[in-house]
Amino acid sequence: MYLPANAALTALLVPFGVATFGGSAEVGHLLSAPGLDFLLGAPASRRLVDRFAPRRVIATAQALVGAASCCCSTAPRWPPPCCSGCRG
Repeated sequence: MYLPANAALTALLVPFGVATFGGSAEVGHLLSAPGLDFLLGAPASRRLVDRFAPRRVIATAQALVGAASCCCSTAPRWPPPCCSGCRG
């Protein structure tokens, strides 16, 4: 399920990213972010599931992803206003 969804998302994201961000380097950063998130999140999620109930960990993760998606999708520029403190 993940691979077809990832391929479809990539096929739609590349033309959009080039048109919106103006270059292939920016699109490359955008496409590499989910892989980096997976590499960093997998060990952390295992520790969290061992410590807390899996249902609570999954619900919290989905709520955080939903909040971040709403924040980023409603922002007119980068970085979004709600994430302005993230870049120092």
